[in-house]
Amino acid sequence: MESILYFGMDVHTSNYTIRDGSPGCPHCLFPRRCGIIFPISAGRDFMRLTTLCHVEKDGRWLMMHRVKKDADENAGKWIGLGGHLEENESPEECVLREIREEAGLEVTDLRLRGIITFILPDWGNELTFLYTARTETETLPECAEGELKWIPLEEVLSLSLWEGDRVFIPLLLTREDCFSVKLEYAPGGELLRAVVDGKELL
Repeated sequence: MESILYFGMDVHTSNYTIRDGSPGCPHCLFPRRCGIIFPISAGRDFMRLTTLCHVEKDGRWLMMHRVKKDADENAGKWIGLGGHLEENESPEECVLREIREEAGLEVTDLRLRGIITFILPDWGNELTFLYTARTETETLPECAEGELKWIPLEEVLSLSLWEGDRVFIPLLLTREDCFSVKLEYAPGGELLRAVVDGKELL
């Protein structure tokens, strides 16, 4: 039987659901089309690969208020743009696709700024490639994922954010190098541990 190496683990392809997520998307437990290849048998024990980008224009970031979807793991939070890697995508291909799909934008100056390891017992662990980019486009479309809004940089930390975002957002604003962050959450969403470049912050 053919096998696939999935982030360091050898899993038979018979354990995978492909593309349509039927009867439900195994990584998020809800029946929707997700386009992700994910091992059914592994559940939350596997590391999802995702992207996140903060797009800047004129001293503002494009933020999404997640208030539109049912059973959204980010419900009520403000986040950047991004999503899960699809089959054969690089992180850059993924994040550019997600920016187009969610905001209809073309961007420039795409830069990998960090790698975030999320430990999320409620939803499954993630390894996230964190980017920044710029755009010259002001007008924003309707988005099925949430409400899009340009937020001045100095106001971003006053939004309803995940507590871990308050760890890496200041790094994006103050550092030019690429950093590594680990954020460990408890069931229910409380941030238990934060590590930056191997040094404990929380």
